[in-house]
Amino acid sequence: MNSYLIDYYRQQRLCTSVVALTALCASFTTVLMAQPEVTSMSDNAKAHWQDAEVDVLLHHLIQNQAAGGDGGNFMMPTFNSAAAAINDNDVIQTIGPPKTGKMVKTKWTSLKKIFNQIEIYHNVSGFHWDNVRGAGIEGTAAASVWDTYVDPKWHSWKACFASGYCAPSIYQYRR
Repeated sequence: MNSYLIDYYRQQRLCTSVVALTALCASFTTVLMAQPEVTSMSDNAKAHWQDAEVDVLLHHLIQNQAAGGDGGNFMMPTFNSAAAAINDNDVIQTIGPPKTGKMVKTKWTSLKKIFNQIEIYHNVSGFHWDNVRGAGIEGTAAASVWDTYVDPKWHSWKACFASGYCAPSIYQYRR
């Protein structure tokens, strides 16, 4: 009978251990399921651009301007090589994720739009633009000219264009 009791106690301990282990696994599974899903950085990460990075981008695109044709319409290999040039530059302290070809293409598109709006304002209105003082939009008359010649979606950028801080690098590399 002693051996029967010993076997009974062993079975009871074994059963208790199995139940405890099952409860522990269930708790661990619950914790894992409660964690936010990790996605790849390139899907939703936003690029933060510094002036030095924009300068490297513009230098790279100028060096490869033949790939862009007359309209500056570069293909993804050019944007990918520009991203590599930015990421490989040891002088630049990049903020945020490393630049990708898609991020570079988006930045280039934005820079072209800014440049085109500056050109429209400068050429059509005859008003001055420089990298230090910008467009000098001061007073109601200058603001009225801005509103007349510049696309309405860029009206909120008036202060930026007036001061010149939004696009100094673009104008520097003007053809």
